[in-house]
Amino acid sequence: MIKKLHSIFVYIIIIVTVTSSTGLSQSTDLGTISGKIFDSVTKETLPGVSVYLSGTTIGISSDKNGNYKIGKIPAGKYIIVVSMIGYKPLVQNLEISGSSNILKNFFLENKPIEMNAIVVQDQSDVYDDLLREQKNYRDIFKKYFLGQTELSNECQIENIEEIIFSKKFEPNIQAECPNPIIVINKALGYRIECVLLTFIFNTNQEGVNCEFYPKFTELIPKDENQNLKWKENRKSAFNSSLRRFMLSRLQSNVLLNNYGYAVTGATKLPKGISLSSLVDSNDKIVFIDTLSGLHFLKFKGFLFVNNFLTDEQSFVYLPFGTAYIGKDGYPIDPRSLQVSGVFAKHGLANMLPIDNSYIERVE
Repeated sequence: MIKKLHSIFVYIIIIVTVTSSTGLSQSTDLGTISGKIFDSVTKETLPGVSVYLSGTTIGISSDKNGNYKIGKIPAGKYIIVVSMIGYKPLVQNLEISGSSNILKNFFLENKPIEMNAIVVQDQSDVYDDLLREQKNYRDIFKKYFLGQTELSNECQIENIEEIIFSKKFEPNIQAECPNPIIVINKALGYRIECVLLTFIFNTNQEGVNCEFYPKFTELIPKDENQNLKWKENRKSAFNSSLRRFMLSRLQSNVLLNNYGYAVTGATKLPKGISLSSLVDSNDKIVFIDTLSGLHFLKFKGFLFVNNFLTDEQSFVYLPFGTAYIGKDGYPIDPRSLQVSGVFAKHGLANMLPIDNSYIERVE
């Protein structure tokens, strides 16, 4: 979940720790996780439960006897999600090392579906006000959940009517969904199933706290032209992503220019950011933890990021002073990194599954 700590960040990117993998695309060690899924009270097995690794295309549904088995998992650290309508989703860390064969059972707790009661009086203006309010809430949700890019316009939330909005804690608007949110991304060619744990929008600061866990399923293209378009859009989405910038910082300086980024040359600064608060482009900002082997960012102030391939500018801020980055390019703790500018406008619409090797396709 991202917490908005500085009001100068008008847009706060929705980042989810989908994994802190040790390198999906490079690993040859494959593991397996299997087991049964039960009702926590009746102890009866549950069929049709969705079990998946967040941020990937890797997942399965339990069979009629509640059994599940996910094989061919590259070594790494993941978040496993267990979800079924009418039950509270389970979200747990998972580590696959070598040729792991993990046996793990899950017990789901029943979750009664609660709907907000809306009393509609006979006055038509009251009914119209309610409709406008609901539309406003949905527009806000789509803006910050899907993002604000061209790709966002080609995404459709299939069950948006199931999302429940509340203003119990002013000035916050809170969104909940008893079922996974289903998004069809027609620009990138994915059906995305999202377990939403938190969505809180602060109307005063226009900041968002959001935590969700996505599962990607590739759509079948209608023809080769659509297939090529999806590939082109996926490459473009990766090229402009925060993940790609992070990977550029983890690579050697020889590869840095191939990623098309510079951290200098800011000319137009957002309100609240001064030239004196910018990180000097000559400063070292990437370090390696000798114990864990992980890279981490460390700097004070705001890091200006210019993607000279796409002519897009962003600013990166570390609220805790440091941010550990996994080899897949995602921050280990999403709260440790905040952004403004173009990066902050990317939402689910620009997100790609981590188990596809976009890194190797970049020329």
